[in-house]
Amino acid sequence: LRTRKRGAPASHTLSDVFSETVLSCVDFSINKHTNGLSLYRLADDFWFWSHDHGKAVTAWNEVQKFARVMGLTNSEEKSGSTKKMRRQHLLPLRYHPAASDGE
Repeated sequence: LRTRKRGAPASHTLSDVFSETVLSCVDFSINKHTNGLSLYRLADDFWFWSHDHGKAVTAWNEVQKFARVMGLTNSEEKSGSTKKMRRQHLLPLRYHPAASDGE
C-alpha cells in the first residue's frame, strides 16, 4: 500500500475539475488567437480544423506554448496534421513549418 503524497487520484471528481479548469485555458487561448476556430476537445485530446491553414497553425502553436509553460510534452505518436482538398483544386502541398507532419 502506497500513501499518496500529492495530487488527486485520477478517478476522483477533483481530478476532473482541475483538469477541465486548466485545459479550458487552452480552449480560450486558441479561440482568442484564431478568432473562433472550430475546436473539439475530449479530455486532453484536441482536434481543430479550418479552411484557413494559418489558423490551424496558430492553434497548434498555442497548444505547444501551453505545453511549454506547464512543463508538459505533446505525444508525438498522437500528434499530426493533414490537409484535405477537392480534386479539382489539387496543388502541391506546402505545409507550414510549425505544423506537425501528418501521416
